[in-house]
Amino acid sequence: SFLALFATIFAFFVLNAAQKRMGPSEVALILTAEPIFAALFAFLILHEVIGATQWLGALLMVVGMAIAETDLKLSRIILKKNY
Repeated sequence: SFLALFATIFAFFVLNAAQKRMGPSEVALILTAEPIFAALFAFLILHEVIGATQWLGALLMVVGMAIAETDLKLSRIILKKNY
């Protein structure tokens, strides 16, 4: 229980520190990647089997995050040019 409690508290403080230094959109993208990292660490550390459906889901999430990040950068460029 100590390890679970420590990991939860540590993650909470790291998330708050990240939100102070980054914008909410970037933090949301990082949080969206959490299941991908969980599956990756389960695969690497626990030798879990990841099926084709899980790989496809991870790929779709990464593509979605890339699109969101690209749109975010384009929006900033457009806003800078308009002002």
